[in-house]
Amino acid sequence: MKNIWKLSDYLFFWYWKKWEKYIWIASLILAAITLFYVGMIHVDANVSEYEYFPKCFQTYDMVVDYSFLPIIFILGLLLIFATLFLQIKGFFNHGKGAYTLFTLPMKRKEVYYAFALCSIAAIVIYYILWLVLLVLAYFPITMVYEHQAAKEIFYLSEGHTLTNMDTHLYNGLFLAFRRSWFLSTFFPSSLWHVPAFVAGLLLLWTAILFGAFYTKSTAACIVVSILSIAGGVYLILSACIHRYISSSNGLFLGKNIVISVVAAFMMLLIQSCVLRTLEEQVEGSEG
Repeated sequence: MKNIWKLSDYLFFWYWKKWEKYIWIASLILAAITLFYVGMIHVDANVSEYEYFPKCFQTYDMVVDYSFLPIIFILGLLLIFATLFLQIKGFFNHGKGAYTLFTLPMKRKEVYYAFALCSIAAIVIYYILWLVLLVLAYFPITMVYEHQAAKEIFYLSEGHTLTNMDTHLYNGLFLAFRRSWFLSTFFPSSLWHVPAFVAGLLLLWTAILFGAFYTKSTAACIVVSILSIAGGVYLILSACIHRYISSSNGLFLGKNIVISVVAAFMMLLIQSCVLRTLEEQVEGSEG
């Protein structure tokens, strides 16, 4: 176990120096600029149609959804997955890396576990950094909107207006994660959607490992990887699908839980298939 941690630590820092630090820095800087630009400057054109609507006010979920934040996040996540795949394939395609790894005093499945831990760490840290950015950005953006909304004059009836209204938001951050299609899809706060989201992310992660490690059959590798990616994307987007398509909450959520369990089982099956293939390669090389 100690060797697995050491190797995964080396692989992670190698990946950090070559790929991930650039993806993290670029995506977070672009996200911060976009978020504050939309939050502080952008005014929705439809708002001007309402004469007495506070024209400076948008809730945080509106700011997030009206910005390019979802595109930046998804592109960054796709780059994380793609570069993890390239990292693993690179060690196999370049002789030095492959021979270095497989001549270590470790079993091949332990090398596999090290790559798996490295990739999980990269994905989890990417999510944590984005979550920290989204939470921290809420407070200054909301504060500006509360201040601007307090200046508005609200028309009640002929000759009656309302000023100095209390515009403080309560539970605004929680409601933003519930209302925003982006936040509720990629950062689910509902316990009903968390299993599907986690299963989908694990399926995508499994597709990377299977596509990189499984060399027994190219056709099987491509088919299983595509099916895993398709299933992972569906499960991750299930919260968005549920919001805009489904009319039966209980039926959809129940079906989603069942699909998540099946996906978890399929993930374990695919992982065990890769491990079995690696062990067969060792036995073949020894024979």
